[in-house]
Amino acid sequence: MFNFSAYSLIGILSVGFLIFAFYLCVEKFIIMYVDYKNFAGMLFAFTITCIATAFVLSKSNQSHVFDYLWPLLLVLISYFLRRFKASYNFINIGLIVLMSTFIVSTLFSKYEQLNKKQTYEAISLGLTDRQDVIAENEFNKISSAIKSDAQLKNLLSLLPLSNEQIEQNIRQRNFSGYFERYEIVMSLFKNDCTPIFIHLNAMYLNEDYFKEQIEKGGSQTICDDLYFIDKDKKSIRYIAKIDIEDVNKNPDKTFRLFIQLEPKLAVNLGAFPDLLLDKSLENKLESKQISYAVYESNKLLNTFGEYQYPLFVKNNTFKPASNDSYEHFIYPIKNNVSIVITDKAFGAWGRFTSNSYLFIFFALLVLLVVWFNSIIIKRSERFSSLNNRIQFILVSIVVLSLAAVVIGTVWVVTSQFELKNEKDLVLKSQSVLKELQQTVGQQDALEPNYKDNTTFRLKRLAQLFGSDISLFNKKGMLYATSQPAIYEQGLVSKFMNPSAYMNLTRGILANYTQKENIGSLNYLSAYIPFYSKNDKLLGYINLPYFARQKDLEKELTAYLTTLINIYTILFAITTLIALLVSNLLTKPLRIIKQQISNIQFGKFNEALQWQSKDEIGNLVAEYNNMLIKLEKSSELLAQSERESAWREMAKQVAHEIKNPLTPMKLNIQHLQRVVETNPDDINDRVNKVSKMLIEQIDTLSHIATEFSNFAKLPTTNLEVVNICDVLQSVTNLFQQNTECEISLNAPNALLIMADKEQCLRIFTNLLKNAEQSIPENRKGKIEVTAFADKNNVTIKVKDNGCGIAEELTHRLFIPNFTTKTTGTGLGLAMVKNSVVSFNGTISFETDINFGTTFILVFPVVNQ
Repeated sequence: MFNFSAYSLIGILSVGFLIFAFYLCVEKFIIMYVDYKNFAGMLFAFTITCIATAFVLSKSNQSHVFDYLWPLLLVLISYFLRRFKASYNFINIGLIVLMSTFIVSTLFSKYEQLNKKQTYEAISLGLTDRQDVIAENEFNKISSAIKSDAQLKNLLSLLPLSNEQIEQNIRQRNFSGYFERYEIVMSLFKNDCTPIFIHLNAMYLNEDYFKEQIEKGGSQTICDDLYFIDKDKKSIRYIAKIDIEDVNKNPDKTFRLFIQLEPKLAVNLGAFPDLLLDKSLENKLESKQISYAVYESNKLLNTFGEYQYPLFVKNNTFKPASNDSYEHFIYPIKNNVSIVITDKAFGAWGRFTSNSYLFIFFALLVLLVVWFNSIIIKRSERFSSLNNRIQFILVSIVVLSLAAVVIGTVWVVTSQFELKNEKDLVLKSQSVLKELQQTVGQQDALEPNYKDNTTFRLKRLAQLFGSDISLFNKKGMLYATSQPAIYEQGLVSKFMNPSAYMNLTRGILANYTQKENIGSLNYLSAYIPFYSKNDKLLGYINLPYFARQKDLEKELTAYLTTLINIYTILFAITTLIALLVSNLLTKPLRIIKQQISNIQFGKFNEALQWQSKDEIGNLVAEYNNMLIKLEKSSELLAQSERESAWREMAKQVAHEIKNPLTPMKLNIQHLQRVVETNPDDINDRVNKVSKMLIEQIDTLSHIATEFSNFAKLPTTNLEVVNICDVLQSVTNLFQQNTECEISLNAPNALLIMADKEQCLRIFTNLLKNAEQSIPENRKGKIEVTAFADKNNVTIKVKDNGCGIAEELTHRLFIPNFTTKTTGTGLGLAMVKNSVVSFNGTISFETDINFGTTFILVFPVVNQ
């Protein structure tokens, strides 16, 4: 169906990109509206509207409804893929490519048929004149050759002795090759109308017979001496009138040669080399994929191609056989003339072939774009998925296998074809050698006067063996050939190929075959030495194998078409198998992944069940063992953490209690000594020691209270709290008991869900820490700011203290950590616990020697 070239490749690429761009636009539209509640109704209404519009347009334009309905298929596919949230795996991408292939192939097929009809109609119009443009073009050379033929003029001077030799000379030297398809009648007349050639039919002895046809029914062709005779209900013919001057150029002795050419019955185009035809005439023949026939008066006049037409028809009407696998286009031209153009029917297999080509082409195009987008542009981690890797590997194996088989097939077919041609050429050259040895081989040398006779024999042998034949003398110069036009036009050198001449003259090889070329035409050429009956070297026979490249192309096309169709089916099957296999292989892994994601320490985790004792079963068994070990480990870890926490807490409590006990013990011992001595100021000393003991007892009480508050984590009673009131109360309390400058910048009301008592402790702790962070030599400033946006309430407590060292920032909210020489290190830990219980967050920003800002964010309550 397709004739791939640079232009067709660009065209198919453009069509592919356009249809996929259209699909992406449709998909964007579907994604935008697929979540709307009434989108299904909108889509249904849109579908009905498109179908109705398509039917109306198809009826008005006399076209097929599919020409207007195909976009709806892509819309529906995109909708169902998006509606069911299908991911872009090989199956879904393949579905899109398959549908696009079906659409493009259907449209291509329709317009291909339309183009075929128009092309064949143009060909039939080109054949209506029934003239043979090739014959007219070639006759120009014949006319000039006859007029300038010195040997012919010498034979004319020897009349009547040379009567038979003259006609034989003209036929042998001029009318071979392409003109074998014509019945040729020649009549030669003297200046006084006396006929020279002998004919059984008396009308050919009358010069007026030819003149009357030229004058009454003849039209001059591109050759001045050739006339086309076209009469209704009579066979077409050509008549040529050539004036031949006397050897002495005596005008009174001018000869008139009349040549009548009538097409033979049902003669197919022979082996006339394509390279000798004008390219402007090649379109007349069209392609060898088609055949055509011209019927005149119920009789087959001319035929071309491989289709076998009947010799006769009834009522000038061609009727093919019922089981004919060809498609026939019949064009009646006149009452007695009709033209039949035949092409192979484009059946189901041909349609499948075109779909295969397009499917593979579009699939490779999409894969290339996806690969470029994933690897080059987005650097996607798509292939990190085992599922995708399995699918990719299986599909890649099929694609690489297809490529390898195609390359191997092309290589094998080409080599076998060339080997077969080489063997055929050698056999033909040996047969030609035997024929020539019986005639030309009777000489001892290739004499010039025997050249024409040899040329005639070579032309006969060329027709017999279906190959051109050239004979070179023993010096490698052309002696005679069946196709002189090739050498006369300078397409091939008149000297033998140097490589062949060198190998044959050295006696190394009995025959020599090699590839040669004329421009872009490559062909095979065989050489064989030609010996006389006395075993004397006369020259070398050459058989060039022209016009056989299309045979190789046909053979390759047949192999590749079959392979591509088979591999397209395999490609689709492999894609399905890849999906199933990848899903089967990765299903237990997905289950394990899901189970692992649900694992929670300290809770019961369900074990997996797998019946088979394969590798997956071993993996599941190990997973279940891991769960048992994990449960034991979590219990041990929890117990260890509890013991560690209690040990740390005991150490901290012991440390905090031991610090005030030491001075208390020393003071009591001192008081004992004082009592024993009974000094006069005993009362003052007792009062002083008692005061100190009371302070230390207060410290111990404070420590106990702090640890008690941290340990019991009092229940949080959430309620709507105006945080601005809390901030106002705390700042007022601190302003009365500190020398720091405390400012509050907050609106009248900011509502959050919190526990009011815990809020008081939070900001008391923060303000107390801010006050303690200010050096003694610096005037303290504490700024409290509160504001709200649409979703959150933000509170900032900023001081101008010494800041927090960077290495300590990550430990600030850890229990028992403190930067002060006194304190328990539980304040900020309690603050964080309370803030988190309010669904809030706490963070800080610090700048060494410039201060620290604590930032608290709570969800806002809108009333």
